[in-house]
Amino acid sequence: MHCPNCGKELVNNQKFCGGCGTDVSALWQQAAPAPVAPAPVEAAPAPAAPAPVEAAPAPVAPVAPASAPAPAPAPAPVSAPISAAPASAPAPAPAAPAPAQTESAFGPIGTPMPEAPAPAAQTTAEPPKKKKSKVGLIIGLSAAGVVLLVGIIVGIVFAVRSAIPEPTHTKKTKVVETETDPTESVAELPARTVMIYAIGTDLESKGSNLSADVKEMLAATPSKNVNIVLQTGGCKDFQNSYMQDGQCQRFAIQNGNIKELANLGDVSMVEQQSLQDFVKFAKENYPAEHYILVLWDHGGGVPLGFGSDELHDGKLTEIEIADAIKNADIQFETVIFNACLMGSLEVAKALDPYTEYIVAAESPTWGSAYYDVGINYTNFLNFIGKDDFNGSAKDYSEFIVRDYMKNIEATQNATGYYGIDTCMSAIDTSNINNLLEAYEKFIAALDKRVFDGNGFAEYVQLREACGSFESTDSVDLTTLASKYINCGDKDIEQAASKLVNEVGNCVFTESNNSYTYAHGMTTYAPYLYPEYYNEARITFKTLGYHDSTILFYDKFVSKELYILNKTSAAGDWYIKPADANDIKSGNVYDISNNVVSMGGYEAIKLTEDDWKIIRDVKVTLAYVFPDDKSKIYYLGSDYQYDVDENNYIILENPTKWVFFTDFGFVTCECLKYEKADDGSWKKYLAAEALINDKTAYVVIASSSDNPNGEIIGYYWADILEDKFDANQGMQFTDTDKIVFVREYYDTATKAMNYEKLGKGKSVTYSEAVSLYRYSNVDYSDVKGYVGFDIYDVYNNDYRVQLREGKPASEIDVKRGKDSQYDKGTTDASTMIGSVVTYDSTSIFSGVECDWVSSNNKIKSDSVYYKDTKNISLEFYVKDACDDEFTFGYYYSEDNMFSQKEFSSAVKTGKSKVRKEGDKYVISFELDKDIKPGYYIIKVVDKDGKTMAISACQVLS
Repeated sequence: MHCPNCGKELVNNQKFCGGCGTDVSALWQQAAPAPVAPAPVEAAPAPAAPAPVEAAPAPVAPVAPASAPAPAPAPAPVSAPISAAPASAPAPAPAAPAPAQTESAFGPIGTPMPEAPAPAAQTTAEPPKKKKSKVGLIIGLSAAGVVLLVGIIVGIVFAVRSAIPEPTHTKKTKVVETETDPTESVAELPARTVMIYAIGTDLESKGSNLSADVKEMLAATPSKNVNIVLQTGGCKDFQNSYMQDGQCQRFAIQNGNIKELANLGDVSMVEQQSLQDFVKFAKENYPAEHYILVLWDHGGGVPLGFGSDELHDGKLTEIEIADAIKNADIQFETVIFNACLMGSLEVAKALDPYTEYIVAAESPTWGSAYYDVGINYTNFLNFIGKDDFNGSAKDYSEFIVRDYMKNIEATQNATGYYGIDTCMSAIDTSNINNLLEAYEKFIAALDKRVFDGNGFAEYVQLREACGSFESTDSVDLTTLASKYINCGDKDIEQAASKLVNEVGNCVFTESNNSYTYAHGMTTYAPYLYPEYYNEARITFKTLGYHDSTILFYDKFVSKELYILNKTSAAGDWYIKPADANDIKSGNVYDISNNVVSMGGYEAIKLTEDDWKIIRDVKVTLAYVFPDDKSKIYYLGSDYQYDVDENNYIILENPTKWVFFTDFGFVTCECLKYEKADDGSWKKYLAAEALINDKTAYVVIASSSDNPNGEIIGYYWADILEDKFDANQGMQFTDTDKIVFVREYYDTATKAMNYEKLGKGKSVTYSEAVSLYRYSNVDYSDVKGYVGFDIYDVYNNDYRVQLREGKPASEIDVKRGKDSQYDKGTTDASTMIGSVVTYDSTSIFSGVECDWVSSNNKIKSDSVYYKDTKNISLEFYVKDACDDEFTFGYYYSEDNMFSQKEFSSAVKTGKSKVRKEGDKYVISFELDKDIKPGYYIIKVVDKDGKTMAISACQVLS
């Protein structure tokens, strides 16, 4: 059965739809209508080159900057004896890092991408545990090095200077009635003036993104019915000839030309007065019937605000933006945020009195100097600039949303990279007060449930499952409400349903398929960063939030700060938790006694009550070489694990890991892992490396749609301390030199260190892309170890120290219904017709090779017919060679090879190079017991190092 309103599949006895909130309790015999496809979008004309700039008048005095303090450090965990924790309070335990940036964490790229501590329970000593910070989340990873994130705030603003009174006037555009002489000629005003307030910052200096968008504006051909006025600044290094570094300037754009109107000098673009002055200037000098404001830069929502100026400290809060508009005495038709994370309830409430529509994203927004993935200004300006255009704010706001997502989809199809998680919304502010009322009633309904019994732990787990929007505490309103829409509490269910419906009443949104938890609008709901609640609370008070809503978050944040031992970050609103004396938090417990033997494998025994308070599970992976126990190599960390049918966590080594040809398996940290309700997932792994001799994380994005993943950028990082700046994602250049490394624990010095792989040879970015694969791990010459840290909602760490594990492929177990087990299978059908070489310096690299039959007929498709007597892989090498190479043929009836098939070769042999005429040839032949199915051949050198691998098929 499906929802008759939105088409979402329903579960038996479900009272409300989890997609739209519709009451479906009485509609079980009705059929659901098919969803309607969005309307097509017009194509954009090609961009034109910018015209020369005219001279500007003298500059105006600058505005003084504001400063912002730094965030407080996180506390270290405290050791304690083994004991169970009560169910009462949450704490931001290590949460996987999440993307958080703006137009681009990684800057532009010219070409798109192609495709350890010591074991416990054994004799080796346990090395120090690597400390992981779960507070900073991975930000804005640019798609395959192709696109850039547009707008996530990097800092935090701590002062909210003024309040917004409740409006007493209509938001519709004012019509001023004046008496006129019917014989007097009256000049007709243009239909619209578009004001663009663009803070260039690093998006321009490092990514040329503002220059690219201005080119789109110049390429537009709107009628004279549209004025385009632009103010730029906040950038050290503009990437064009008409904007001056470090200067604030005003321009007019018309007929493909850009004219400088004024050079204001060194003016802060993150001051309320600067925005207010620009809006007044544009209104007075370019009057029109309707006004549109575009705010272009980084964004972060509450409490991070909008705007980052490379030359001045500070941000613009939503309150300051609203005050600037109010003081400029203007009514906007639409305010457009070309910035990340500004599509929030708080922003909409603040601007409600001053604009009919808001266009903004609750997610990161994207832009690029090379690809059309952001708001396309050519399309937008042409749409509103038609001579016969008589549409409304709703019409062009929804056009922008559709066009933005259409451009994202086109870029993904063109580049083959589908990891651009984004959405865009058009918000009708006429329903914001109804939406806020529904939200506050939902919070009021939750209050008793959350602060009684196990409701706090339940809320923390559900909040964790809502997904993350970069390094912020924003949560999608619909997603949060949907977590409770069938909770069994009638009051909460009705409030949740009402909230979902009210979001739908004022938000038109589109998102791509990978953003399963983005439904159009977020709200600030403190969770990972409770220490910043003070600033957000001021926003709540200023916007007139109900006391019960503020009290709910006062109690929640107070409990979090108590658990984290950070109560000094609280204000006079702090409320000591009622169950404070029962809360045990921030402790480390050894639960090795919970490991039980299940016959063919070991597992961590956990009860149903245990799972009710578990917040996160981190897996630590390591290995040792049996003949050298002086080093314990750290394979890395992961947040993907599996359980058996009893819901016990299985102790198993991964079947696949990050591998680079010529380097081998690389130490990787899992920066972020998220799993949606439908089972889809996405993950960011950080492969440790030296880039230009500095330690760094090379970021690999993977998902359920692309489990092998792709390299998308890097962070500078302290790899031994696991520290990096999530707001400083970087993009590779052609000159970067990359050397991959692996960490190890030195049993003699009892310290972590790292060593270069691949004999220290460096590779370029494009070479690294070609060398990367998510490869099966061969444990035949090493012993694998696995350990666990299980974090609860009280910030306790229940630890199983490293112990010898078993490869997942060797474990025969009935897995849980939500199993995430990667069988580690190799699909031979994807290898047909190709040969993979593992050493670019070997005789097999870059040479011709063929599968041939017994009559020397080349099998170009690598496919043999039934009853064939002989199959052979031949390489035509460049020179003579005396080395002898060992090979093995492996067989499977179908195309999937697991560790089981690879454990026993159907034939092994040795072969050497021979001369045939003027060619040097080496053959690897299988000449008996050939059956229909698939064969994989693996060639190794005298040291057992894999040289080449390929596959062929025998038809039945």
